[in-house]
Amino acid sequence: MSVALAATLVIAAPAQAATIVDTGKPVGGDNPIALNPNQSLAGRFLLTSATVLTDIQGFIGSSPNAEITIAIRDGVAAPGNVLYSGSLTAVRTASFQGLSDLNWMLDAGQYWVSFASSGYSSMMPGAPRPMTQTAYLDPRWGWQSYPMSMGVRISGVAAAVPEPATWAMMIVGFGVAGGALRRRSSATRAAVHIA
Repeated sequence: MSVALAATLVIAAPAQAATIVDTGKPVGGDNPIALNPNQSLAGRFLLTSATVLTDIQGFIGSSPNAEITIAIRDGVAAPGNVLYSGSLTAVRTASFQGLSDLNWMLDAGQYWVSFASSGYSSMMPGAPRPMTQTAYLDPRWGWQSYPMSMGVRISGVAAAVPEPATWAMMIVGFGVAGGALRRRSSATRAAVHIA
């Protein structure tokens, strides 16, 4: 019994979040990249397996009380449909700001993280490890590919996919439990008929 309890606790232990994207803290230098009601910014990333995103941050400087919307989008060559999104009120000082305690499940594939602002904000350039493809949204032209070295951090955990042995053990367990219930009900019926 204690071995089964220990195994259950080990299996149920929460996984540690792993870094999916970390471009590093931007060092500045160039002009800030505008993030405002007329222009959104996005960067593409790749997931090699099913993953639950837990944290997303961008290195953002903002006007007071600007609402920043962070979204995960599908798409290969350019950002597409919004799959998940969330908002936060940004602080004025340029820093990594974003969403935490997320539970956004994504299959393996290519995705985009996008940043939009209700006010006049910016993302600092000069991240030491820029994303491989970035784009900006202009209402007149749609998403346009444009090289930017904005600061982005994304963390997540591998999605829990039961192994075949786990499925087999679970099915055998249900069979044993069903057999025990059937045997018990047969014994109860036999006892009732005798009396």
